[in-house]
Amino acid sequence: MASKVVSACVLLTLLALNLSGPATAQQDQGVELVSQIGGGANGVAIQGPHAYVGVGPRLVILDIDDPAHPSMAGQTEVLAGIVRRVAVDGDYAYLADGEGLRIVDVSDPSSPAEIGFVDTPGAAAAVAVDGGYAYLADGANGLRIIDISDPTAPSDAGSYDTA
Repeated sequence: MASKVVSACVLLTLLALNLSGPATAQQDQGVELVSQIGGGANGVAIQGPHAYVGVGPRLVILDIDDPAHPSMAGQTEVLAGIVRRVAVDGDYAYLADGEGLRIVDVSDPSSPAEIGFVDTPGAAAAVAVDGGYAYLADGANGLRIIDISDPTAPSDAGSYDTA
């Protein structure tokens, strides 16, 4: 039994080392991400009985109706970037993930799904939503304003350089 545990740990370590390189290197080596568990909790938003938490490259939705006993309601598939901040408005969660803005349909908390994305030139670090627009802190590229009136097709509406 102990040798199986050691073998599994060695295999996981080797996979982690291989997965830490660029995607093209992963593909060249025939390595494919199969699963992801955990990660740092970088952002949280509360709406109704749910907490929306960025956990590594996922959005995790927790049922917090009983705050003493939160439970997982659902989570997204592994997303392309690490979720840094979360904002929620109605049936949608808006994620700043370093690559841009991701929009996740959370109308069914047990089955959240990414439905929109807009790439930004900087490192998207924070997001706020108001009146059909998402306001994205985009690192050295300043403020990006994204039109989210159609969550499946978000688009640049403007920007303000803060260099």
